[in-house]
Amino acid sequence: MMRFLKNIPINTDIVTIYFQSYYKENYSLDISAYSVNKGKCFNWALLAYRMYGGKLCSVFNHGGHAFIKIKRRYFDSETKEGVIDWKSLKCFGNQDMSRVSKKDMKIMQEKKFILHWQKNGKDTFIDIYRGKIL
Repeated sequence: MMRFLKNIPINTDIVTIYFQSYYKENYSLDISAYSVNKGKCFNWALLAYRMYGGKLCSVFNHGGHAFIKIKRRYFDSETKEGVIDWKSLKCFGNQDMSRVSKKDMKIMQEKKFILHWQKNGKDTFIDIYRGKIL
């Protein structure tokens, strides 16, 4: 699959704005970047991955979270500048991440990522890039 923004500087605001407009147009929902990270992060991560490439990442504890890694930085809907350490993503906020190890974060292939979040996600898994529910 072609990543149509792969060679453009990373701007996750583009992903979030597209994501928000999709939800507003199709579900009449106004959602913030914060609320994306509280139940729709896997949808956002898949869209960002499909737009920019990189790697799909998941954390299976601490409530679970999905995000992307592009080059050496991790991004989610609230962390538009990216961070070097995934435990510093804004989604984790003030949580004590001192006991979280590198093993708690998995880089996943797209198919495995989709299957995992279809089963374990808090919300419906929507492939916004293709405009369909999975």
